[in-house]
Amino acid sequence: MTASIDDDTLYTLGERAVELDGDDPEAWRLDPVADALADATVIGMGEATHGTHEHFRLKAALFRRLVADHGVRLFGLEANYSETLAIDRYVRGTDDAPDSAADALAATYFWPWYVAELADLVEWLREFNAGRPPAEQVRFLGFDAQYAVGGAEALQPFLAEADPELLDSHRGTLEMLADWGLDTDEERELASRIEDAQRFLDAFRDRLADRRAEYVAATSERAVQRAERHRSTMADAVDLELTDSDAELLERRDRAMADGVDRLRDATPHDRIALWAHNAHVQRAPFDFEGEGTRTMGQHLAERYSEDYVAIGFSFTEGSYQAMAADHDGEYGLRDCVVDAAEGSIGGTLGRADGSPLFLDHRAVDAEGLETFLREERPLRQPGGMYDPDESYESDIVLADAFDALCHVDETTRAVPLGHPAEIDSWG
Repeated sequence: MTASIDDDTLYTLGERAVELDGDDPEAWRLDPVADALADATVIGMGEATHGTHEHFRLKAALFRRLVADHGVRLFGLEANYSETLAIDRYVRGTDDAPDSAADALAATYFWPWYVAELADLVEWLREFNAGRPPAEQVRFLGFDAQYAVGGAEALQPFLAEADPELLDSHRGTLEMLADWGLDTDEERELASRIEDAQRFLDAFRDRLADRRAEYVAATSERAVQRAERHRSTMADAVDLELTDSDAELLERRDRAMADGVDRLRDATPHDRIALWAHNAHVQRAPFDFEGEGTRTMGQHLAERYSEDYVAIGFSFTEGSYQAMAADHDGEYGLRDCVVDAAEGSIGGTLGRADGSPLFLDHRAVDAEGLETFLREERPLRQPGGMYDPDESYESDIVLADAFDALCHVDETTRAVPLGHPAEIDSWG
């Protein structure tokens, strides 16, 4: 049973945490947070839900500070690499960029990112990049690997130039993948489609090895490198279809995301990267999934980068957030979901301390008197993108093991949706 926090510990917690001041995220005093991240190579910025306005605004403001004051030039989003190229083109102002930030974000297929908070950040990055040489511009790319759709779409015009023969041999497979062909409940049909996808991916891998010089001559070195990343993302997405359990799927996906982060750093001249993802992905410790600890992206990154990886968790006490939830008729859609404070949880405890929002740097703070809070396992509410009134969405963590620092907001509100674009097929 989780030990309760006594008044002395609560007072110490309030004294040691840094209050960021003010109700407006634009006015938050972010110096302590930005300074804590100034020397990190890979910065994992979490979120307790995929739809909390205050968390999104705080992360966006923090990233702007990292860009403007600390030279960070690479932003990684929990979204597929292939699908985020539209956002990257938009922030760099290329001739083939989408018409707006909303159009660029819609290309991710993922409703949590089709919100005003991210659109504002994308617009700010576009303004920041304007007039800067390419080497000094901020890049905006995805490191996830959930879908083969975007890669299959992108590889068809590439192969039409570089290898028409391979395209003709596998055109049907690429068209199937681009049309969400792996999104089927028919097990036998899915198995057949996975085999087709693997045949193409293996053939393309071999052709890349054997004919790389010819590919470069037909297109460009940059186009070939991009095609290689499309293929890697597609291979990871297909691999996720072969899992036998949700826990295995989570582990494979998080390993693929860590690999995706490495690929982004290799693909750009920028060494430092800030990641935008859920707490469960950025945390340095196993994720408590139905009582089973699954390896996280943050674990992989911590093993690869050691102290050069810094993970910031986000918590809240109560309020609302945007999530997929059922109405009274059982129909799922995006809703404004309200949750009360959870007594004894990390968010519930911080809600009893003075001040909000708060920042607690576990590495720098004097831990004396805070051992029960930092070093004992206790629940952290982090529901992600779902809401069910019968679920607590609490994960048991040791705070100092899971995160290097924590940002907390007492009361939250829903992220601001931009609308219902046709491209967002998971809208509900």
